[in-house]
Amino acid sequence: MGVGAGQDLLASGDTRATLRAAAEMPLGTLADLTVLQFTLPGLGSDLVVANADPAAARRVEQALRAHEGTLRRALVRRTERGLRSLWLRGVTANGLRAALGEADPALLALLHEIRANSVIVAPLEGRDARLGFMGFVRHPGREGFGAAEFAAAVVFARRAGLSIHAAALQEQSGEAVATRDRAERAAERWAQVFERAGWGAAIIDAAAGRIELVNLAFARMHGFASPSEVAGRPFGSVFRVETDAGDEVGATLPAGGAVTYETRHRRADTGAAFPVLVDLTALEGGGPPAYVAYVQDLSGFRRAEDRLREAQRMEAVGRLAGGVAHEINNMMTIVLGFAEDLSADPALPGGRRNDVAEILRAARRAAAISGQLLAYSRRQVMQPQLVNVCDAVRSTAQLLRQTLPSDVHLALDLPTDPVSARVDPVQLDQVLINLAFNARDAMLEGGRLTIRVARRQLDEAFGWRKLGTAVAPGPYAAVEVSDTGVGIASEVQARIFEPFFTTKPAGRGTGLGLSTVYGIVKQSGGYVWVDSQEGEGSTFTVCFPESPPEVKRDQFGPDRRRRPSEYRTGTVLLLEDEPALRRLAARVLRGAGHRVHEAATGGEALALLRDANVPVDTLLTDVVVADGSGRALLREVHTDRPDLPVVLMSGHPRQDLEERGLLEPGTRFLQKPFTPESLVRIVAAALDSR
Repeated sequence: MGVGAGQDLLASGDTRATLRAAAEMPLGTLADLTVLQFTLPGLGSDLVVANADPAAARRVEQALRAHEGTLRRALVRRTERGLRSLWLRGVTANGLRAALGEADPALLALLHEIRANSVIVAPLEGRDARLGFMGFVRHPGREGFGAAEFAAAVVFARRAGLSIHAAALQEQSGEAVATRDRAERAAERWAQVFERAGWGAAIIDAAAGRIELVNLAFARMHGFASPSEVAGRPFGSVFRVETDAGDEVGATLPAGGAVTYETRHRRADTGAAFPVLVDLTALEGGGPPAYVAYVQDLSGFRRAEDRLREAQRMEAVGRLAGGVAHEINNMMTIVLGFAEDLSADPALPGGRRNDVAEILRAARRAAAISGQLLAYSRRQVMQPQLVNVCDAVRSTAQLLRQTLPSDVHLALDLPTDPVSARVDPVQLDQVLINLAFNARDAMLEGGRLTIRVARRQLDEAFGWRKLGTAVAPGPYAAVEVSDTGVGIASEVQARIFEPFFTTKPAGRGTGLGLSTVYGIVKQSGGYVWVDSQEGEGSTFTVCFPESPPEVKRDQFGPDRRRRPSEYRTGTVLLLEDEPALRRLAARVLRGAGHRVHEAATGGEALALLRDANVPVDTLLTDVVVADGSGRALLREVHTDRPDLPVVLMSGHPRQDLEERGLLEPGTRFLQKPFTPESLVRIVAAALDSR
């Protein structure tokens, strides 16, 4: 990939030629396009763009210069967030938002214009100053940059920056003595870079096959207290590779040139293995044969990849849970509606009335489980408002003290000043109760349960370190729920927020408690994690973005809700592809005095709508119809009957439908499962709007 060619860069005293060589070296194996933005004494600030196709390079350069302001703003945001390097596996709005704090449409358009499918940006640093940045771009059709390629790109940018700076120093001097002095100082700097670098570096005597010198980072990475403990050791005793059979053997030096590979090394103190990226480059210059080795610890990148895969898996499971909940909502609307209608029959015998009551209780429990699934999938219908988290904890604690066992002592640690967040108060209560009951189950012989509220400042570095993903920086309202229970094994922690995952015996819990917590917190824009060790208890931390208190206004007024007998009636065109649900809705509406025309498809509804003998005062339709004709019907209604009131209903939540473009904001919407009263009320409101 050209990473080992830094010596060729140093050989050039022409800064422009060095810049061009640095830009072109990674082309092919590592990147399809590279960009060098630099600021150098005597040369000023400029861009160098390298691409296999010179015409394409010129087009990219023109695009970058035309959007110079967009690039400058992105670099400023990146610097403000304390980022040295940037890695976008895929160029998306969400990726930009995570990396820069916002998804700048102009920057996204620019990246698409230069055909960027995956991007790495690394600082271009000279002797003692930042020269600019180096960007590596892959075009569509190639796999996005991985962790190993990110590490290689960062190392290459470091070496390129030093080489460019060295070339600039040589170019500035017109006298041989001055050039020699600068070269000596550069060599001293190189020595300092070698000693103080954050990545491992070693010099190997090729003839003896022994490690001649290492820097402190290399020694500590491999479990040695100082570099002197590594010097003199055989090359293969420290540098290890894995065979196809999975065995570890000593690595061998290549026959000249450069080689880069991934493997696993072991620490000398603990024996623990860790993934590394090794770059071996032969040193040239007429002296004894030697190699320089750069070793990058990939443990952090591997953890980030694992957490990314876990997040993607959780998202996939969440989508599945949301789909299941939608079907449950459809069925529960039917069960609840017919059961309530049956229970209102005065001729129903007493014994049968009790049976219907049991059906209603079971159906409401199923609907509650559906709500938990929607909460996990972050598709729950939320009603956020400004909440004093301390007051919410005090209120929930009163309930918990009555329900927790007597051998569980509940303690509160709350600040005197209010800590506010914009959340759904009912959902916040559910989070606290689920976490408290989870703690109760971990303290089989009693113990101490502590709920603590505090302000916390989160930043992107904390997110990557703790959660393996970027977090929105800023102040948060944090709630910690700690117990003195048995703790949680590390392998269990990896799955603890999955729906239906539980370590409890059969019959004790549904496995939805912590997954519900996860879904509510994520849908509220927050974060949740657990710190635990077996035998030492657990602490669950929930963080919601903090919101400043608002001035309360008088919201009191007369109750304007009308009685059912006061509702306006009319002719309703009902489109619902589920027969039982269609019969239920039609029965309820006819019972309220409406005339109802039923349709099972969008085509049937459109035919009725266009029939001059069928007056229609309002349209009640499911959003997602099985044959896909619902959207076509709505387009026709908006064109032919723009004044016709429309009510949409679905088992999918409003937020999900709006995100998918199936529901316009402000449209009348009826969430399934619904009650007969809510159905009659929303249809009456639609008729009132005519």
